[in-house]
Amino acid sequence: MSTGKNFRVFTISLTALIVFFGQPSFAAHDKEARLGILYGVADYSDDLVSDLDPTAVVFRFVPVTDKWFGFEGRLGLGAAEGSDTVNSFPGGAEIEVDVHSVLGLFLNAHSNIGQLASIYGLVGFGWVRYDLRVNDTLEKAAEDESGMAYGLGMNFGKQGGIQWNLEYMQYLDKSDFDLGAISVGVLF
Repeated sequence: MSTGKNFRVFTISLTALIVFFGQPSFAAHDKEARLGILYGVADYSDDLVSDLDPTAVVFRFVPVTDKWFGFEGRLGLGAAEGSDTVNSFPGGAEIEVDVHSVLGLFLNAHSNIGQLASIYGLVGFGWVRYDLRVNDTLEKAAEDESGMAYGLGMNFGKQGGIQWNLEYMQYLDKSDFDLGAISVGVLF
């Protein structure tokens, strides 16, 4: 799916969720600054390989927001590399990707669902630094990629208290590089 089509589907879905859950019965909103930690399994693909699954720990900072919109910053650190054997190379090849860091700045739109859950969507800018190895030989060292990032998530728990979190985040979606992650976490 192309980046433009992904973005249209994302914005239409987010708008529908906000309209549906933005009714007055869902209007109570937590206006405190929040910190969060996410553990995510990413799906990495590029021109050479797809379906590598590195993992990362991501720290979220969500400053005070208004009723519907806010922004947040993220810093992620690689936790484990993803590897796979690719048979399209002569004799096969062991490909490994190690994500060093992920940075992002996002606009978020959010809405509460009663007192025990909230949904949110993110759109913004992401930056990723990673290494790529082929048969234990470093092919790309400290390679940087950046571009548009977006995602959807849901928080579970009482507003103002500790909340559990589940989200899908597309940190980068480019024609030659793709990094998306499904994460679970906690928001303090």
